[in-house]
Amino acid sequence: MHKDTMWSLNTTLFILFAVSGSYSSGVAMHELLEQYLNVTCQRERINVQLTFNRRKHPEMTKSIREMIWRGRMCIGDDKSGSCCSQLNMIQDYHIVLVGYSKCGIEKTFFAGGFNFIAKVYFWGIGNVNEQFEIQCAVPFVESHVK
Repeated sequence: MHKDTMWSLNTTLFILFAVSGSYSSGVAMHELLEQYLNVTCQRERINVQLTFNRRKHPEMTKSIREMIWRGRMCIGDDKSGSCCSQLNMIQDYHIVLVGYSKCGIEKTFFAGGFNFIAKVYFWGIGNVNEQFEIQCAVPFVESHVK
């Protein structure tokens, strides 16, 4: 198999993720937030973003934008430090970028690599409290996680 083709196949596996969760604030709010949640599975770390950018999402209301902007997102139970979101006010999103061995991310094996499972929590104004479960599949060939 050609080297570039192999890299392309492996890269595709990096962005393979699943989101599920519990509905603390109601199904409608959970599904609404889910459409603004973006997960990128990389070789050594996970990147979770929650956008409040109305230019990219013109359907987003001002109140939803403000609720997300004033909110907080964390991976795992640790609600401080590197496991919680940093605000990017230029591009309008919350971001958490951490290695797979941090923040209580669970590692399991599948035939071709590692499966990482994490809980993502979001707290917003107006008693919004949502939990999402995200999964990343990383092939053995590309993983540097021990």
